[in-house]
Amino acid sequence: MGRNDPCPCGSGRKYKFCHLRSDNGVVMNKARILNEELAAEIAEREFTSLEEAQSYIDAFTRKRNTTSLAEFHGLSPEEMFKLFYGPFDSPDIVTFPEVLDSEPSAPISDLFMMLAEELTESGIKLTEKGNLPRAFCHSAGQRYLGDAESVGPFHFGWSPVNKEADFKDLQITLLVAGMAGLVRKYRGRLELTRKGRQLIEEHGTRGIYPVLLRAYVQDYNWAHAGRYPDLDIVQRS
Repeated sequence: MGRNDPCPCGSGRKYKFCHLRSDNGVVMNKARILNEELAAEIAEREFTSLEEAQSYIDAFTRKRNTTSLAEFHGLSPEEMFKLFYGPFDSPDIVTFPEVLDSEPSAPISDLFMMLAEELTESGIKLTEKGNLPRAFCHSAGQRYLGDAESVGPFHFGWSPVNKEADFKDLQITLLVAGMAGLVRKYRGRLELTRKGRQLIEEHGTRGIYPVLLRAYVQDYNWAHAGRYPDLDIVQRS
């Protein structure tokens, strides 16, 4: 095929600006290809001012950013950006169910429901440092860590659970549940919020898990266990 023919990948770009380099065994530099394509577009044009040239370049960029691409399964670069950086705020791209069709099988929802069982009308009394009571941590640890299904592919063995700090999975669950508005600490006690109680009564884990997932993705600092501050690039990854 000719260099100026449409690329067979379906992108709508000329072959020389698309897969020619990869077909020749040379790694493509997307930014360089885009600059070359833009240079070719404006080579035969005359502009009366920098503002006019900039306006043309802006229009060129907008068109490229809103054009669907085969390698993005029909999404445009702009839509792909929304999918990566704001999936929960882009209902035109992706939607998440508020209530699942089936019961989830996930450690965080198992731990939360285990915790919710203990949170009666008055909640449970926390330690002086604001942690979960030792007796609960110990019994929850035995129930959870004794379940073979809770062991993931990177499991290296468990340490005995005598307090909240020994049970990282439960500690993370508690933090995420607080961020999701499902539990709260009030006057030295931990209790379910009205939102948490209503979701459990109406939908059980099918309604709880989507709320936990969203809080874990959007609000929880994934570097918390290592005592690192928020790092956006890790959170997005």
